[in-house]
Amino acid sequence: MRSMNFVLPWMICFNKISVNLNLPQQFQSFIQKQQLLKKDGRYLLACSGGMDSMVLLDLCIHSGIDIALAHVNYGLRGTDSDLDEQLVRETAAQRGVLFHHTTYPDAHRVGESGFNLQEQARNFRYDWFDSLRDSQGNAYVGVLTAHHGSDQTETVLKNLFFGTGLSGLTGISSLMIPQSGLSRIRPLLFASKSELLHYAAYHHLVWREDASNLKEDYLRNVIRKNLISNLLNKLPQLENNVMKTADRLQETERFVQSQVRNWIDRYGKNKPGETRLPILALQKTNGFLVIIDAWLKPVGFSYAQVEAVAGLMESANGRMIESDTHRVVRDRQWLVCLEKNTELPIIQLVDADSRALTFEVGRLEMEILNAIHRLEHETEIAQLDYAELEFPLKLRPWKAGDYFYPLGMPKKKKVSRLLIDLKLTPLEKEKVWILESGSRICWVVGLRIDHRFKVNENSSKILKIKFSGN
Repeated sequence: MRSMNFVLPWMICFNKISVNLNLPQQFQSFIQKQQLLKKDGRYLLACSGGMDSMVLLDLCIHSGIDIALAHVNYGLRGTDSDLDEQLVRETAAQRGVLFHHTTYPDAHRVGESGFNLQEQARNFRYDWFDSLRDSQGNAYVGVLTAHHGSDQTETVLKNLFFGTGLSGLTGISSLMIPQSGLSRIRPLLFASKSELLHYAAYHHLVWREDASNLKEDYLRNVIRKNLISNLLNKLPQLENNVMKTADRLQETERFVQSQVRNWIDRYGKNKPGETRLPILALQKTNGFLVIIDAWLKPVGFSYAQVEAVAGLMESANGRMIESDTHRVVRDRQWLVCLEKNTELPIIQLVDADSRALTFEVGRLEMEILNAIHRLEHETEIAQLDYAELEFPLKLRPWKAGDYFYPLGMPKKKKVSRLLIDLKLTPLEKEKVWILESGSRICWVVGLRIDHRFKVNENSSKILKIKFSGN
């Protein structure tokens, strides 16, 4: 025995009559009922070397599930971390399954201000899981994790204490399909920790204990040691009852989500990168926070941010709330959710012979006219002195620092100032593009031409451009 952190069957004392000998059948039944696995699919099994993941490995092998093991060495427990990896590696060889492993690169940052170890480590391992391929170079169908029913109880109670609402009280889902990456599958949620422990000992499995699970540095450990263990003495069916409650609430959540989707489909407006919900319709709907939560939770908004978004309905035009990838803006009578654009805008060229151009916010139609043509004064139409233009013209979004000479004004003016004077909302400002001739702005598209390019008595040709917005 390499380390006292090994746990061998003879170290567990229990009444063998209490062993759940039907665990393999219940495991297969749960997978079928929840439709967790695809036929002939190959899966990753996230294996720490602890008891839970070793039981999951054993059940998968006996059930004929095609798996490979994936182990992350976090390097946080010195030699013990290396021994965990060694055990999983040896077990993979003994069981005849492919072994993937990696080392967590940010262990040195633990204790650093603002560094959330649990969140960063979780993001790292799932990104790594998504990148893995089998021996033939094929991607896996999903990743199996050993979350069990006792984890479900701890999660539900923790979420109850933090006031996370219905979605939090549903606990851990047996199947989560993210927007990108591998499906996350938890096929042990039907079983308690004690059932898994008895199974592991009865079948002579070997695992390693992580001493950090006994520390009270994490709220989950406090709930497990000081709350659940005491309650189990009074309520032996506690874990089973909580699991049943979570199952029922998951059904309720699915129904609520279907109704919310129907509401959004009826009242909302969608286009690529943008979704709008009407404020008046939200205000007339009982429980509108549920709608906003369901709308924004998939794009990274916390419930506190959802409440702040609801507050936008009573705020000034243009106010916004942001997540890491999206932002919600009040745009007059709408709440608008927008993807954050991290790509640099593309500059589009307008050649002398161009007659039409479609771009991000609309379409330009061009024609060349004689100077005797009657001038038009709509803001959507620019009529420019052709002789003053340097082709190709450049079409791009405006940026801070841009300036031009508005028609009829001898002094330059910043484009940003023009947009403020016109009382454009933040969303409207984002959709403003400019047309450049050489290094000079000749038109703030759809708003104002530059005085230097106006048609005069000496103009022999006119470039007429008509703008149609999306």
